[in-house]
Amino acid sequence: MKRRYSVYRSAKLETWADVYHPIPFREFRGLSTQVRVDAAYRRLAMILSKYADLSDKRVLDIGCNIGFYSFSLAKRGALTTGMDIRPEYVDIANEIARIYRVPARFINAPVTDGAIRHLGKRYDITLCFSVLQWIIAQHGLDYGKQILRTIYETSDALFFDTAVNTGNSCKFFTPVIEMVFVQQLLRDSTGYRTIEHVGDV
Repeated sequence: MKRRYSVYRSAKLETWADVYHPIPFREFRGLSTQVRVDAAYRRLAMILSKYADLSDKRVLDIGCNIGFYSFSLAKRGALTTGMDIRPEYVDIANEIARIYRVPARFINAPVTDGAIRHLGKRYDITLCFSVLQWIIAQHGLDYGKQILRTIYETSDALFFDTAVNTGNSCKFFTPVIEMVFVQQLLRDSTGYRTIEHVGDV
């Protein structure tokens, strides 16, 4: 593990991936990541504020990178499946899960309607962090709506974020207009009865 840790700590970061979130095990505390550690844990706290008991909850983590949320929820009793388009991240995450004996599995797949349905399971919670804006930027709003619809059809709850800062994938809205856009997007794409803004990171 130390060899992989040192290699990835010194790896050049890409603009859209490469060790995006922290890895929630003590041996990786010094790992350099794109997302600040406190921001990742704030988002995790928002999930935990809605799900105090994760025992046997089925969780799908779309765009999991090396598995921060999958591991964090699995350590609290959830049965997690992470999916990511990058096979090297999936390989590392599966190896970490094996070494630490965490009930998390990781699959290499693009974010498509077919890939999500191919998993063949009903999930209690789906996470889609730092992914949806890229899907819309690369494939268009209708494609993003179809992914949201598929998530709704296969999952009881969805947590996702939307980037409003800078970069090719970000939307530029004032805070009030942004929430109107997000709520309308969810109403157009899903049948979730409750739509709630749980916080900013």
